[in-house]
Amino acid sequence: MENGWYSIVTIPYSTLLAESNRIWQPFFIILVVFGVFLAVYMFRNLFYPQKLRLYNGTLAVLGNSYYALSQTPCER
Repeated sequence: MENGWYSIVTIPYSTLLAESNRIWQPFFIILVVFGVFLAVYMFRNLFYPQKLRLYNGTLAVLGNSYYALSQTPCER
């Protein structure tokens, strides 16, 4: 202040952090959803190389059996 004094205002933690509970709950929900998506993605990638080898083997057998192979795009 102009007279050289300091003013100190104290606020209890319960008042100061009362709104933080509303922030943590959605954060944890988003974190759990992200964890589930990550687990599904990792689970799919564990079996992807196996499917890729199966598809490559199938194409190799068909390629040796037929003169030409063509693939048309699928309509969804």
